[in-house]
Order: sequence, then structure tokens, then C-alpha cells
Amino acid sequence: MEHRTQRIDRRPGAAGHDVAASAAFATTATPAVAATRPASAPALAGEGRRIARMATAARAAWSGVSYQALVLLFMGGSVLGFLLEGVWWVVRYGRWESHSATVWGPFCTIYGVGVVAVYLLHLLVRRRPPIARFVWFALAGSVVEYVTSLLQEHLLGLSTWDYSCAAWNLDGRISLSMTLLWGLLGTLCSVAVCPALSRALAHVRGRAVTVVCVALTLFMAVDCGVSGMAMARWSDRQDGVADASPVGVMLDEAFDDATMARLFPNVKFVRSAS
Repeated sequence: MEHRTQRIDRRPGAAGHDVAASAAFATTATPAVAATRPASAPALAGEGRRIARMATAARAAWSGVSYQALVLLFMGGSVLGFLLEGVWWVVRYGRWESHSATVWGPFCTIYGVGVVAVYLLHLLVRRRPPIARFVWFALAGSVVEYVTSLLQEHLLGLSTWDYSCAAWNLDGRISLSMTLLWGLLGTLCSVAVCPALSRALAHVRGRAVTVVCVALTLFMAVDCGVSGMAMARWSDRQDGVADASPVGVMLDEAFDDATMARLFPNVKFVRSAS
């Protein structure tokens, strides 16, 4: 039988050289080599677009975080908290009671801190399912309440709320019912309020807004400082501690026991400040 051998001219540029070389590589390429081949161009382009969309969404969400925005959130939350506490007392007890935390102005500052915390936490957990958001907001609200209550007691010797009579409470500072309430309110705000609020705060810019926010910051710093000193003197007076310094005398005259009891009717002295 006659055997014929097909010869292939392997000189570069010769007919059949490129086709044969490609076929030989295709049949001998190992899986490891194939695995190192780059992904297809459409897949890379799609992944790039997805990452770009995520980056754009993140920038849009965090664009609402600025000094001006945080100041306005704090101030708005403080006033809103003061109004909500007063309305709650009207509904529950039939009378208005001031729950301001400062000697000047209608500011319940723990609500201001809470609003800022809710807004920032929303930006961190906004992509999580509602049940996860609920857990985060419940924990955050309870931590804020517990830490604030602890500081009030050990720094000023007083308390402005007490959950000792509530079921499942911890040292009277937090309770299960309030923890669940913080989780519910935080989740509702995250779903229904914070997205629109974030878009609005992204436009809070300008020199006039900055000047107003600086003025509010300075005022609140003085207000909170004087309020803290007045409360400390009020607490000391309950223990018979005198202060003959010019500042102590001024505080005793401007913010005597009757004035402080009128401004802060919900305060209870629990121990001597340490």
C-alpha cells in the first residue's frame, strides 16, 4: 500500500503555516493555560458598569453628609423631640410639660443626637433588608439611651427618665419596649424619610448656610455648657455643697432651685455626682 506524507511548509509566511500553528496550539493547550485567559470583553464591561453604578449611588448618598447638614439635623431633631415629648404629655396626662435639656430654648438634645445617628446609620445599612435595619436601629437607640443615662447619673447625679417599672428593663436605663420602638421608628425613617432627606441635604451648601450653622453651633455650645454647669450646681445644692466663686454665685442666682424645677420638671436626683 502506498503511504503518502503530507508536508507542510513551516516557513514564516508560507501557505498553511498560520492555520496549522493555530490548530496545533488549540489541540495541545492545557486547561491551566485556558483558565488564565482573560474574561470576555462584554463581561468585563458589564462588571465595570455595575461598579460604576454602585460608586455613583454611594457618592450620591454620602453627599448629604456635611457639617451644615449635621448641624441642621441636630437642631431640627432637638426641636422636634421637644415638641413630641410635650404632645405626648398632653395626650397621656392632659397637660403640657417641658422636656427641654437646655436652659435656653426648646431643645431636647438627646433627640438631636438620635436623629443624626439614625441618618448616618441609614447610610450604612440602606442596602440591607428591613429586618436587618430594624436590629441595627434597635441596638443603636438602646446604646444612646443607656450611655446618656449613665453619663447623667455619674456626672450630674440626676436622671431624666426611668424604666424601672417596665418589663425587661436594664438598670432602669433601657427597656425592651423602648428598644423595639427605636427599631420600628428607625426602620420607618430609613425606608420612608431618609432617602428624600439625603437628596435634600445634598443641596445644603453656600456661605449663608455655613454662617447660620456656625452661629447655631456656637450658641448650642454655650447653651449646653451653661446648662451643664447649672445642673451640676443644682445637684450640689441638694447635697448642701456651696460655691462662693463668682461663677457659682452667678449660677445660684440665675438658676435657683425654683427656676431649675420649672425648666426641668422631669429631673430626679439619684445620687451625688462623682
